[in-house]
Amino acid sequence: MIDFEKTIDEIIEAAHHRREMEVIKEQAASGKSIILFGAGNCGHIVYRFLEQEKVPVAAFCDNKLAGNVDGETNVKIIGVEELKADPESFFVLICVADEPIYQTIYVQLMELGFDGKQCLFMENYIERIPIDFLVENKEKYKRVFDLLADEISREVYMERIKRVFLLSDISHVMRPAEEQYFDQKVGLTDQEVFVDCGAYIGDTAMEFIKRAEGKYRQIYMFEAEASKFKQIRENLAGYSYKLYPYGVWSDNTVLCFDADGSSASKVSDHGTGIQVEVVALDNVEFEETPTFIKMDIEGAEKEALLGAKNMITEHHPKLAICVYHRWEDLFELPLLIKEFYPDYKLYIRHYSDHFAETVCYAI
Repeated sequence: MIDFEKTIDEIIEAAHHRREMEVIKEQAASGKSIILFGAGNCGHIVYRFLEQEKVPVAAFCDNKLAGNVDGETNVKIIGVEELKADPESFFVLICVADEPIYQTIYVQLMELGFDGKQCLFMENYIERIPIDFLVENKEKYKRVFDLLADEISREVYMERIKRVFLLSDISHVMRPAEEQYFDQKVGLTDQEVFVDCGAYIGDTAMEFIKRAEGKYRQIYMFEAEASKFKQIRENLAGYSYKLYPYGVWSDNTVLCFDADGSSASKVSDHGTGIQVEVVALDNVEFEETPTFIKMDIEGAEKEALLGAKNMITEHHPKLAICVYHRWEDLFELPLLIKEFYPDYKLYIRHYSDHFAETVCYAI
């Protein structure tokens, strides 16, 4: 039996004694200027951790953005050549999440006269959340923990919390990737009406058809990125389905969209110049009443659930909802689902060896 309070206290204690942060503090105390190489998302996450630990950042360094001032932190952004004059005076945190880019930066630094002891790779921080977030939201995490329907879910839930606050290993609770969205708790029948929100290339629909042994009533697919439609048609040739060329949201509107050609395309405040139509599931006139809804829509899950409130309240379809795109998702989405229909049983499963691919099932 997992003791929630004790485990959370242990996580908070461990988070304040991470070795890499102690190394950074030691370097700063010795007079080294702390440089964050990479002014993107990872760099800003690391900056927030250092700010929390009261470690001053001298500058960002970025090969593309040099000469600017970072708009979020008001910290200057320098070029790599500015580190050349006195390498011994700097301690560089390489803040990128892409291994090839990291290797390029590392080579640059070595060519400038740095050695490996003057650098620290911070790639894992891209998925780490400041411990203050856990302290502030402890009771919400606890509410979800208490609502979970089985011990496996409670173990996975706590390990998932450890992962994002401590970067601990989560592989021991990882389920096979092919089971994602289709845990045995789902219990498919030959009368399913499957709604696939974030259809991508139809891969999830194909897995659904396989697991349903080709016996189902209908598949409704929602995919906002037009470049995926051809492959969807090819992958599902010969099968019954209906494709809606929309994203899923809390109401019917038009939003900006980041369309990068990958499975991570998403709604964005600015997007890449592409606008897409989005719809609320409650506003769609389905010919068949949905019995099973899957959502993997890159952070839009909360809005999409709000747009399906009536459907969930009245018909309580089975749900497989991704709860990892936003920090708040791990507690906000399960609580929202239970608010809509209190009789749901909630299960948590995880399908990767990092922070992503956590699914909440409501059955």
